[in-house]
Amino acid sequence: MAQEKRPRWESEGMMGCRHVTDTIVCKTCMFRFIESGGKKVEAPNAGCCEIYEYPDAKPHEVYFDGADCENYEKDV
Repeated sequence: MAQEKRPRWESEGMMGCRHVTDTIVCKTCMFRFIESGGKKVEAPNAGCCEIYEYPDAKPHEVYFDGADCENYEKDV
């Protein structure tokens, strides 16, 4: 009998409102920063960034499925 496929989120951690995964392209993007408490904070796993500012959110495909982001620019 074949093993039942488990949902992807069961093997990935979730902490608060941030999605924790190694597949998100935002880790090396120059726009991965958000403003928090009046300071610029590096937050590649947050649902928003310098392009997708709150209340807008990163596209579902980018944030949850690891798809390429049309606004991605590699940080140097």
